[in-house]
Amino acid sequence: MSKFISIITCVYDGAKTIEDTILSIIKQDFQDFEYIIIDGKSKDDTLKIVNRYSDKDSRIKVFSESDTGIYDAYNKGVHHAKGDVLIYVNADDFLFQGALKGIYEEFNLKKYDIYAGSISILSEDTNYYKENFRSKIPKHSLTNPSVLTPGICFSKEVFKKVGKFDTSFRICADFDLICRCLNQGLKIKYSDVLLNNMREGGISSNIK
Repeated sequence: MSKFISIITCVYDGAKTIEDTILSIIKQDFQDFEYIIIDGKSKDDTLKIVNRYSDKDSRIKVFSESDTGIYDAYNKGVHHAKGDVLIYVNADDFLFQGALKGIYEEFNLKKYDIYAGSISILSEDTNYYKENFRSKIPKHSLTNPSVLTPGICFSKEVFKKVGKFDTSFRICADFDLICRCLNQGLKIKYSDVLLNNMREGGISSNIK
């Protein structure tokens, strides 16, 4: 069964970190993917950096237009994705080497709708680093908002079954999406394979 992977990065003024993100993807040891970059009309050098790579690699597709927030951008990524499996890698995050190969080998699309891999969280300012393995944290439930979207892969069919991200939510539309998946009985595969290295500092990092 084909498992062509669509990797989606949503970015706005991410010039400081976007190159790390791109390099972590194009240097993977699994190469059967497309890479979709959704830019929200960045005002810094983001597009200059992105286009330098997209000009050389036909797998990288860039879309730059205004949006209403991160979940609007996520939905645009779903719209453009052609793969069987979708994974979000935010513009200040980067994939572990072997991440895509792990997804390909472990994610059985006939048995599961969602693949929840593990992530690390780091802060380069404070030298903080912590690995979050799925076997060590609570599994998804209607009372557990710790979704950790950067470590989740979705079958493209998920968005046909439950719809896309609800843009009326500012920071928790990913939790809402998972709740809808659980309510409809979609199956989740949990794995301790480390997929994504997530830098602290995103909008949902601030509880206020």
